[in-house]
Amino acid sequence: MKILVTGGGGYLGSIFCRKMLAKGHKVRVLDALWYGNESLEELSNNADFELVQEDIRNLVTTVSTMKDMDAVVHLASIVGMPASSIDPIASEEVNYLATKNIAELCQLHEIETYVFASTCSVYGSQPNTMITEKSKVSPMDFYATQKYLSEKSTRWVNRSPLIFRFGTLFGYSPRMRFDLVINLFTAQAIKEGKITVFGGKQNRPFLHVDDAAESIVFGLE
Repeated sequence: MKILVTGGGGYLGSIFCRKMLAKGHKVRVLDALWYGNESLEELSNNADFELVQEDIRNLVTTVSTMKDMDAVVHLASIVGMPASSIDPIASEEVNYLATKNIAELCQLHEIETYVFASTCSVYGSQPNTMITEKSKVSPMDFYATQKYLSEKSTRWVNRSPLIFRFGTLFGYSPRMRFDLVINLFTAQAIKEGKITVFGGKQNRPFLHVDDAAESIVFGLE
């Protein structure tokens, strides 16, 4: 299988790419590499791996990278409300408009297999409620709203997209992140010998980043 992975150099994408290459698939990554290319350096000598360094907002490049692909796994995003709030316009361009374009381009290129990484934040705050795929959607901020609108636009143009509403990820990745709470707590525990929990009654769904990557692999196969 030939797969285009947007955001393949990111926290989740760098793990997913390795899993697919290990299974013998061909992987092409489209990534602006805002945080550098260290997470993909060791893959550069793999004949089944190709890196295109460009922003997904560049429509010409995005169109060309889809050529001859069997599947598109769209992971590129400005993740979370704190990051999205730094530049709301860029966030809308990346998280919604570019995502909408990618979904439409899949149809244009007759790519039937399309995976989109959304967020469980589309459910909003529903205390003491077991959340399922059929639960009410109630995005509480513009990041979650952008993701939900992207889901809707994806369903509009794709017959059977695979959409993952991931919880907060944690765990080791070649593109390590310490702005995620469990990773931050782990780093604090190692460095300072203690962690600081504010309140202690917060609830949040967590998912190991390797399990998230494995779920996409499972969905594709």
